[in-house]
Amino acid sequence: MPASGKPDVVPGRWGSAVGRGVDVGIYPLRESLLATLCIALVACAGGFLVYNRAYAAQLSEMQGDLRRMAQMAASQVDVAGHQQLTSRDQMGSELHQRVLSPLVRMHKAVPEIAYLYTVVRRDGKVHFVLDTSTNAAEIKPIRPVKPSAIMDVYEDADPQMLHALATGEATATDRLYSDEFGVFMSGYAPLRTADGKLVGIVGIDLDQARFYGRMAELRQALFATAVSFSLVALVIGASIFRFRRSALRNELQKRNAENLLLTAEGQLRDFFAHCPAAVAMFDREMRYIRTSRRWMEDYKLGDRNIIGLSHYEVFPNIPQEWKEIHQRTLRGGVENCEQARFERVDGSVQWLRWDLRPWRDSKGEIGGISMFTEDITRRIEAARELLRAKEAAESADRAKSEFLAVMSHEIRTPMNGVIGFTNLLLDTELTAEQREHLTTIRTCGDSLLGIINDILDFSKIESGTLELHPQLFSLADLVRAVSNIFGPQAAEKRLTLETRTAADAPQVVFGDDQRLRQIITNLLGNAIKFTEKGGIELSVEVVDHVRLPLPDAPAHTSASPPVAEDAMCASAVPSPESAAVLTQAMEDGCDTLYTLRFAVRDTGVGVDDETAARLFRPFVQADSSTTRRYGGTGLGLAICKRLVEVMGGDITLESERGKGSTFAFTVRLPAQAPTIEDAEVAAVVHEHEHTTAAASESFPGRIAQEPASARHAEPAKWSDRTAAAGAPAQHPHLPGSVPAHPDDIVPMPPYPISILVAEDNKINQKVAGLMLRGMGYHPVFVDDGQGALDTQETVPYDLIFMDVQMPNVDGLEATRRLRTQFGVEAPPYIVALTADAMSRDRERCYEAGMDDYLSKPLRRSELQNAIKRAAVALGKSGAMHA
Repeated sequence: MPASGKPDVVPGRWGSAVGRGVDVGIYPLRESLLATLCIALVACAGGFLVYNRAYAAQLSEMQGDLRRMAQMAASQVDVAGHQQLTSRDQMGSELHQRVLSPLVRMHKAVPEIAYLYTVVRRDGKVHFVLDTSTNAAEIKPIRPVKPSAIMDVYEDADPQMLHALATGEATATDRLYSDEFGVFMSGYAPLRTADGKLVGIVGIDLDQARFYGRMAELRQALFATAVSFSLVALVIGASIFRFRRSALRNELQKRNAENLLLTAEGQLRDFFAHCPAAVAMFDREMRYIRTSRRWMEDYKLGDRNIIGLSHYEVFPNIPQEWKEIHQRTLRGGVENCEQARFERVDGSVQWLRWDLRPWRDSKGEIGGISMFTEDITRRIEAARELLRAKEAAESADRAKSEFLAVMSHEIRTPMNGVIGFTNLLLDTELTAEQREHLTTIRTCGDSLLGIINDILDFSKIESGTLELHPQLFSLADLVRAVSNIFGPQAAEKRLTLETRTAADAPQVVFGDDQRLRQIITNLLGNAIKFTEKGGIELSVEVVDHVRLPLPDAPAHTSASPPVAEDAMCASAVPSPESAAVLTQAMEDGCDTLYTLRFAVRDTGVGVDDETAARLFRPFVQADSSTTRRYGGTGLGLAICKRLVEVMGGDITLESERGKGSTFAFTVRLPAQAPTIEDAEVAAVVHEHEHTTAAASESFPGRIAQEPASARHAEPAKWSDRTAAAGAPAQHPHLPGSVPAHPDDIVPMPPYPISILVAEDNKINQKVAGLMLRGMGYHPVFVDDGQGALDTQETVPYDLIFMDVQMPNVDGLEATRRLRTQFGVEAPPYIVALTADAMSRDRERCYEAGMDDYLSKPLRRSELQNAIKRAAVALGKSGAMHA
């Protein structure tokens, strides 16, 4: 705008008028009125033509429909019977109804038919023969009708009817006609005999009220359209007026926009040149239009002027695949890549993250492409360093796991001989001193095996491979078996050991009894270890219970996230609340999900709060002196904590230095709700336990402590101090209760099966041979897998105990060959014997085709149970009799 505030003079049609200051509004007004009038006239004329054409088209369509309907009706008439109808007396006769019935059916099917009839020409007059109106009660006409009888004269015959009677052509009226019964159009078709002789015609009068109504609607619609067009014309005229009136303003705005565009162009040029990203624009020939300074720096182009040069000239080594990407982008595609290798002009390698997009000109056509790149070379190098560090860490972890597996194998192999021969010697005639020494050896061996198992369990938990194996088991039998194991130790230290199970606790639960036993055993062992006087109590209480199935059974992972200072992580195993576990539990008869609280209370040394806070970390004990005094690895409580967490609970410690400790943990286990009989028995047991505990001095109401006068007397009988449940009882839903010691089993007669043992270690051969012969079997031994293959091919054996690690052909390969050799016909039952104790070793054995798995050192009870399972699988479960 100039300083005066008046707009500049714009050259053009209105330029002179604007320059003279003349009001130009009259010119747009005249043009808009003329345009409005023209549009209104065109709309009216068009509406008139549309109506006429629509009317003619509808009329023509109706004529065609009438001719076709008449011909259809004629085709259904029995012409021979029709010729026999010549007298009014024949009305209602059987012949009349038979010939008329097809027309009646058609009349009923088409409600718009007013009359459907036949006529003949005799004596120069037109006579009715058939008329469906005579059956008005059946056809139910939409309007009042006047029926005609046979040979009634048709007084006012239509010209088209007469034409049809004369020529025999199908025809229809070309206009609407009306009478007191309505508005109609008629169609006619000839009736001919078999030899083609014309004997009459069929006539159809069709009610055209609907057609007449459609034409009226069409007229109304056309009128409304004309009005609408007139309104639209007014709107268009007003728009033309406003458009033309704003012509000068638009021209000025265009000039201002051009000025703004030039300003924006300059701003964009400066931004493009100095933006911190590598950006370049190319035309359709891949010639540079613009580049950012970062582009020049990243690609080492210096101060070289590349505007106008081809991208392929600046970088001659661009591979063909990149050129194809450029072409796809020029065709409208968007291409990008998070990581790409690029070779610079100087030969060095650069890693890029890039994005290519087409840019369009003012017409919307693709004018070229824009390329955005980011140098990620340092990021890639850092990622590679991180990957190398990760691979190194994984390699170290694998080396550690392999070391643990090898050490387990190397230690368990001699331990098999130590513990095996110790157990065998304990079954022989011994002096009291010899038995005491051997018992000490077996105890030490079991302790060493426990340390090995703790280390392996810790490794499994740390690597996330710990697995749960839930099944039904008796809770009372489990508590009783654990207390029986620790009873002698408590009696030896003159301690009382009692168990207390709540009356409402379930008898049968569904869970991993071995892992639960491991937790309780660890806590009871620690309690006895760190208690010098007083006693220990194991209690089981019900915290909560809910009915199954749960409202929404979650896919729950019970493991808590590890704390920062703890290197272990809980494994993602099926928790007690997972859908699969709950489904299996319900299939086994469980109907309730219980939250059980197990507590182990002692009167031992206790710990302070600071020590208690870190006691569940691995390799931590109460103080440095405990390791020297009591021994241990410091892994037991850490393993217990993780086991409790993967079983859906948590573990706590309440302790006071010098007064004792209470370790309590909760687990969530599906169970069978106690029956009335179970509750009564549990109540009696609970009452007896409470009575026994009433004399307690240090644990009122829970644990009875020995009186001071008896502290230096002979140790009390520990079995009298355990829970008052009596001898182990067999639960009706489960196998017999667990014996106090794994090898304290009742001998049973052997099964009628032959046994082959593949074992390369001579000591282990002796141990296995003595155990098996002591059970009444006569095993055959071979030194490797090849020997097992050769022997089995000569004399097939029912049961093969197969060592896994053997020279020449190992146990896994021998098993695979045996399965291939025998197939499904008389296959041997193969039990793995291995000193490896990792979960993946068991899986490898099953994948190779083995049926069962025993880890060394072998125990007689485990060996006997494996033979029993084999006998059942082989169908030879009937024991041999002497």
